[in-house]
Amino acid sequence: MTKVKTSTEYVADSGAHCPVCGSENLEGQALEITRDGASHDIMCLACGSSWVDIYTVIGGTDHLSRYDYLSINGEGGPEQDS
Repeated sequence: MTKVKTSTEYVADSGAHCPVCGSENLEGQALEITRDGASHDIMCLACGSSWVDIYTVIGGTDHLSRYDYLSINGEGGPEQDS
């Protein structure tokens, strides 16, 4: 019998395999985003097990607006005339 992974083992595996049977044949429903984080209902198509992945924000990057991106890539921004 296969040992079911603990939450720590599942996270260490990046959630890439079913914690019950080890299959990679997983399917996720829509990601639900809240102010506290996000959750993702997951189902293993091999054994039928289901669980919820829970995500929390632990950091971020500097925000780039669409215009910052365009300017960085030499495509001009709102401050440039056409």
